[in-house]
Amino acid sequence: MTPGPSTNGSVAARPIGNIPFSPDRLNNSNKPAAPSDPIATTGGQWKQLSFFDKDEILQSSSITAQVATALETWLQAYNNRVTYIKQMRRKAILFTIGEEDSATPTLKVWNVEKSVVEVDKPPVLIQTKKISYKAKVFPVTAFAALESMAQIAIGLENGVVIVYRGDLSRARQVKTVVVHEGSETVTGLGFHEDGSEITLYIITLAKIIACVTTNKDTKNVLEEQGTEIGLSAATPNDQTQEMAMACDEVGEKTLLTWFRGYLVLVSKECPLRTNVLTEFGNASESSVISEHKSSADHMWSTGAPTPGHVLTIYDLKSKFIAFKGSFGTRRFDASVGTAVGEPIHHVLVEWGDLYIITKENKIFRLHETDLDSKLSLLYAKHMYNLAISIMTYPPTMIHTIGVKTDFGTRTAISGTTDASTNKPDEAADSVIMDIHKRYGDYLYDRGEFDLSVRQYIKTIGHLEPSYVIRKFLDAQRIYNLTAYLQALHDHQLANPSHTTLLLNCYTKLKDVNRLDAFITNPKLLFDVETAIRVCRQAGYFTHALKLAARFEQYEWHLRVLIEDLQQYDEALVYLAKLPRHQQIKRALPMYGFVLVKHRPRRATEALVRACTVSVPSKQGTTNDALAQTSTLVASGGLVNGATGPTLSVTTESVNSEELAQPQDFMPFFVDQPVWCITFIESVLFKRWNVAKDILGTESLNITSADQTASAGFLDDSDSNNRQILWDTLLELLLSQLSEDLKKEPSPTQLQAKPSWSKRIMALLKNTQATLVLCKTHNFNDGILFLLQRLGLYHDYLDFHIHRGEDALVLQTCQSFGDVEPSLWTKALTFFIEKGVYSSKRDEQDGSVEKSAQCNLLQVLDQIQKRKLLSQLQIVQLLSKNSNVTLGMVREFLIKSIEIDTASINESQQLISSYQEDTAKMRLAIAELESGSVTFQSTRCDLCRQQLELPTVHFYCKHAYHHRCLGDADQECPKCAPEHRMVQELVRAQRLNSKRHEHFVQKLGEGSEYEDKFSLIAEYFSKNIFAE
Repeated sequence: MTPGPSTNGSVAARPIGNIPFSPDRLNNSNKPAAPSDPIATTGGQWKQLSFFDKDEILQSSSITAQVATALETWLQAYNNRVTYIKQMRRKAILFTIGEEDSATPTLKVWNVEKSVVEVDKPPVLIQTKKISYKAKVFPVTAFAALESMAQIAIGLENGVVIVYRGDLSRARQVKTVVVHEGSETVTGLGFHEDGSEITLYIITLAKIIACVTTNKDTKNVLEEQGTEIGLSAATPNDQTQEMAMACDEVGEKTLLTWFRGYLVLVSKECPLRTNVLTEFGNASESSVISEHKSSADHMWSTGAPTPGHVLTIYDLKSKFIAFKGSFGTRRFDASVGTAVGEPIHHVLVEWGDLYIITKENKIFRLHETDLDSKLSLLYAKHMYNLAISIMTYPPTMIHTIGVKTDFGTRTAISGTTDASTNKPDEAADSVIMDIHKRYGDYLYDRGEFDLSVRQYIKTIGHLEPSYVIRKFLDAQRIYNLTAYLQALHDHQLANPSHTTLLLNCYTKLKDVNRLDAFITNPKLLFDVETAIRVCRQAGYFTHALKLAARFEQYEWHLRVLIEDLQQYDEALVYLAKLPRHQQIKRALPMYGFVLVKHRPRRATEALVRACTVSVPSKQGTTNDALAQTSTLVASGGLVNGATGPTLSVTTESVNSEELAQPQDFMPFFVDQPVWCITFIESVLFKRWNVAKDILGTESLNITSADQTASAGFLDDSDSNNRQILWDTLLELLLSQLSEDLKKEPSPTQLQAKPSWSKRIMALLKNTQATLVLCKTHNFNDGILFLLQRLGLYHDYLDFHIHRGEDALVLQTCQSFGDVEPSLWTKALTFFIEKGVYSSKRDEQDGSVEKSAQCNLLQVLDQIQKRKLLSQLQIVQLLSKNSNVTLGMVREFLIKSIEIDTASINESQQLISSYQEDTAKMRLAIAELESGSVTFQSTRCDLCRQQLELPTVHFYCKHAYHHRCLGDADQECPKCAPEHRMVQELVRAQRLNSKRHEHFVQKLGEGSEYEDKFSLIAEYFSKNIFAE
């Protein structure tokens, strides 16, 4: 039991077991239960404050009579006095107990619903019960009822407790049960509900009994001490339904009641001691007030006025006295030899106030001050803990209207439930936080920094963290700052700046244990990137790595391994475990270059794995390939024409859309050309299934179709990616070959050169870009190959002309002269100029001049056969070289003149024959137009029989029977086909005369007409241009 304070600071208390309100303690036990959580008595005092304002509102000599008259007028039910009235909270039901004329106690149940709505309407009587025991009448001393009205208990003066079971409000049959029979007067009753179990507490003058009315009325004595009538009361809370009682151990008590969550006690005299037994939560609390009796005896002996009744209001949760005051006086009357006056008659709770009615015909009202005034008083006294307790366990409804806090004004009113179970609402919580802030500021000003931090921690979520952080930024307060920041993270309200500050505190304190605990705590939420960044800056790389691993921060994990720890092997192992999209999107683009620089073998393997899907390896193993590449790198180049071997990388099966693009990784090999070759070849082989012999030493002429076939099924974008890779590989190989050739060749490199050429030739494709690469690196074999494939025969011929290769010039003309006859013309120009140079170089060597003359004549012969140039054009070209004499080309010119002469004669003969034919045709036409025609045919040209009339003769001298011709007698059947052919030719000529683009096309290059003049003459001969 918790003792109450005394006015002089002393305490006189005897521990008394509290009432065990849990019915579980009543089972199988007939002994008094031990205290569940006794609180030791101490010599300290409870704080006494004034939270109530006292004022007198009414003074009348007939106040009691007026109240009684009004009640009797309203009820009109009892002929004698009314002893008990109880209004149910949840229903409009009123229970009354009064006495009839025969002084028989009577219980009446009223329905006051209509009376509440209409003032003039009287209540409706539902049921009446006469109260008696064994046909005898005893006064009623206690009354209790469940809010559900399932049970009603009545205590009698003879120690009997009667329980009515059933709903009395419905006028149904109710069962009456006597649950207790004793010798002591019943002074108090109270129900306690715990689920379906109902316990009735019976208080007598000598003991306290618990009776489980739902379990065969099992009884158990809880305390061997009772109390007087009016000194026990049930709590106003419907949920807990607990009991409180006062005993006259020190001083006389007259009344005990509840006002909201406050306990109100009226005492007659001092010294006063009050034991209040109750239970709130897990603790039992009582208040004891005592004073020295000697001082009171002194006042009585002298006849001086002494205090009358003292009314004290206790807050048992917060453990303070909310009000204490005297009402009336007790004066010693020497004439009668005793004290006179009974100040307090009753205490009423109504309209939110406490009303005190005295027998001196006065009514006093105690009005509770508002919350703002209470807090202002507590702030002034620096009683912050009490202010927090009042807000946390309010004895009454918390009115927070107008209560100002540092977090802004919150206006709200809590619900209307009982104050003893109220939990702080949002507005009350804001006030509590304001109290904690004020308390923290007060402690901070006093230099109690550790205690102030505890208060600030409680404001987390309401008070801006920067307000507290600024107070503890001093280096000497780093421990306090760390505690606050840690709490901020525990509440999951920290931002990245707070995380940075906390980790900096840990690192400056070098508190590795707390840093480890912070990192490994699964309940903490903080900005991971900020934490990693701070750990890196402070040199705690291992902790940064743990954070990155725990929260799967792939990028930060690799950053710490590579940039801070330089653990490249571990980074590659970790990289291999990452999802493919993480490797492609973030990891490899960021750290591929560094990894290739420091760990080229394993980095190349990782890059190949990111670009390829699962393809069965056909040749070699990873270790063999990498070992060969390492050898190549160590030797400073490629040996024996071999390239970096293809890596055998095991990859998971993925969608082609998830593959990385190899060209994105090529910049990583800027200083590693050999490994770049290895990477490209491996990707080509594994991703596009490019044949190994193409990548190897066997020379193949690969066309675009061959390439597509070797690559399998490709879409346009993937085919383009392969093209880029192919060209890059070719460029790298050409660069390596060019560098090797610039160096002083060793015997091994000289031996490897033919293999190099074959290998590069296998990669060549018919593209202009490939041709540019070959020209850039002076790879002649590739240049000639591509010029031939691209059909650039003039460039092919120019290549040999620039190199002065006479035989290859002739060979080129012979190979491609049929496709491109103009090559012979270019060769003629070359040999004419060549003759000049050769004569200057070898004036005494006749063999060179003879060879030049032979080549020149051979070219002239082909030009003559193909009729590429006229004799005049040839002579003009030959005249440009003074060293080419007429004797050198004498035979060619004679032969050309003979051919031309023969052609002229042939043309003249053809002209003469055309002229003769034309003259004959004109003569025939003239005869037909002017002369007569004699028809001498005797037979039909169709049936070959003798002509008989009627006959048909045509100008062509053909004759027919009319019956043989039928309707087709307009033209000669034999000559008609020839005539139609001529007509079609004429029609075609007329049609072609309008198709100018067709004529221009025939004149253009590449047409089948080599002699353009002959084509024009042909068009004129057909009279096409007549119109």
